[in-house]
Amino acid sequence: MKSVLRTAAGLGSLVVVLFVAGTMAREAGSSGARSVASGGVTGFRPPPAAPIPPPAIRSSSGQGECAGTPERVALFVVPFLPREGEPVRLIGVSREPLEPFMLEEGGRRIAAAEAWGPGPYGWEFRLDALAAGRHVARAATAAGDALGCVSWTVAEAAAGRSRAAVGDVVWPVARAWSATFEDLYSVWVARLFAVPEGFRGGWHRLHAVFRDPERNVLHDALGWEEDGAATGRGGPSAIRARADCGDLPYTLRAYFAWKFGLPFRFQRCNRGNALAGAECYEERTNLTDRFAAIADPVERFNRFLEAWVVPGVHSATPRTLPEDEASDFYPVELSRAALRPGTVYVWPYGHLLVVSDWQEDAAGGLSLVAVDGHPDGTVTFKRFSPRNFPYLPGLRTAGFKAFRPVVAVGDAVRPVDDLGRVSQTTGLPFSEEQYRFRRSADFYRAMAQVSSLFVPEEPRS
Repeated sequence: MKSVLRTAAGLGSLVVVLFVAGTMAREAGSSGARSVASGGVTGFRPPPAAPIPPPAIRSSSGQGECAGTPERVALFVVPFLPREGEPVRLIGVSREPLEPFMLEEGGRRIAAAEAWGPGPYGWEFRLDALAAGRHVARAATAAGDALGCVSWTVAEAAAGRSRAAVGDVVWPVARAWSATFEDLYSVWVARLFAVPEGFRGGWHRLHAVFRDPERNVLHDALGWEEDGAATGRGGPSAIRARADCGDLPYTLRAYFAWKFGLPFRFQRCNRGNALAGAECYEERTNLTDRFAAIADPVERFNRFLEAWVVPGVHSATPRTLPEDEASDFYPVELSRAALRPGTVYVWPYGHLLVVSDWQEDAAGGLSLVAVDGHPDGTVTFKRFSPRNFPYLPGLRTAGFKAFRPVVAVGDAVRPVDDLGRVSQTTGLPFSEEQYRFRRSADFYRAMAQVSSLFVPEEPRS
C-alpha cells in the first residue's frame, strides 16, 4: 500500500456488516455479564444499572432506513454513541477496489478525507457536528449506484455517558469475530502505523500511537475520553500501553477487541524449543473477574494489560506447531492477501514482528513492512529483508501467522479448531506453504515473487 494516506483510492466489499451506535443495550447487557472466577468456575452476574447503556453496534443494512441497500461497503461510525455537536467519522472497509465514491448524508455529498490500502482498503469520511436525532449515510458511486448504507442516532448534547464497567469481567462479549471485523482490524493496524516512504524510527510508547487521533481511527470510540492524554491524579484514566515484541500483537488485538466487545483469549506457555514449539498450560481471557474491584472500565482494561496480558505472553508464545489446534496463531499462505496488516512474523530465534503495510520502493516494486516492540517500550519500523525476517528451512514453528479466531461458548472463550471455520471467519486459509522450502534462498525468492506479482486491481464501478 502507498505509505502516504491517499484520497483517490476506491474500496468495496463482497461482504459487509454495517455497524452503528444506537441507544439499545449490548446483547450481553440484558442477560447479565459473563465472569470467570479465578478457579475457572464460570457464572453470570447482573451488570450495574447505568443511565445510558454502553455503546452498541448493530447491522442496519437489511432493516429500517437501509433496507434493500447493496452490501458492498462496510461502514463504522465513530464514536459509537455520538452526541449533538460532536464531530463524527465513518470508516469504510473493503477487500476489493471500487471507483471512488461519495458519502451522502443529510442532502450533502462528502468525499473521503483519507484513503489507504489495499490490504484491505480503508476510507475515512469526516462529518462536522451533527444535530440530535436519526442520521442515515449512503455510499454511492458518481453514477448514483448504491454501495452501502448505515444509520445511527445522535444523542442530545446534554446526554451523559456512563463510564462504568459492566459486571465483573474486563469487558463482556457482545458480538463475534467475523471476516468484516478481521478486515477492519487490518485497516486499523495499517492506519495506526502508516509512515511516509523512507521513514526510519518509531514511537516511544505504544499508547502514544493509540492517543493520536490522526492515526487511530478508533480514537475515543467508546466516548469515555479513553484515548486522551494522561490525566492528573484523581482524574479519569486514559489508555496506557507499553509493549515489547512478544506483547505487541496481543496488546493490539486486546485493544481492538475491548473497543468492540469481541472475545479475547491467549495462552500462557513456556518457551519450549524451536523444533517442538512452546508448551502451553493456561488459558486467559477477557472474562476473568480478577480485576472486578476496579470500577473504572478504562483503568480495568489498563490493569488487564499490565498485570494479565503483558506478563502472560512472550516472544515464543506464538512459536507453536501448525497442528496445534489450541494455538493463538495459525500459519497462512504466502500471498498478498494473506500477508496483510496485523499478520505476525515469528522469528526462529525468539522475536516477533507485526506486518503493518506494503510500500512501494524506489524501484517501483512493493516491499513488506512491519513494526516491532522492544524491552524499553519503544516501537520501531522494519522493512522486509533476510536480516529483519530470518528464515530457517524445516522449522515449522516460525513464519507468517494470523490470529486464530475465538468464540464465546457458554461462559468461556474457545479457539476455533476447525480449519474450515477458521478460513470462513478470517477469510485467510490455513497453509503450510512456507515450511516446504529446502533453502532459505527459496523462501526469499518466493517472497520476491509475491511482491512482483502483485499489481493493484483495476477499480470496479
